[in-house]
Amino acid sequence: MPNNKKMRVDLIPTTDGVHAFVPAQHLDADEWKETSEENALPVLHTGIDERINLLTDQLNKTNETLDKTKEVVTKLSNLIDNSIQKGGV
Repeated sequence: MPNNKKMRVDLIPTTDGVHAFVPAQHLDADEWKETSEENALPVLHTGIDERINLLTDQLNKTNETLDKTKEVVTKLSNLIDNSIQKGGV
């Protein structure tokens, strides 16, 4: 943040006195700009591709684990059914 650029501060008179209000602001080309819907806060996207890759890898691993869990449940269900048919349980 530049020390020589002052942020905008509005002084609002009320019945209790004058109060300072600092609107949402961000730096744009070394100047403070008020943040609004028309002038949205810029977001730094560094490393976003790496994060997406990590999340995709984690999603794939989770899906693999889910598939393996479904296979185990099916096998256990078949074992239980076979045991019941043979009169074991």
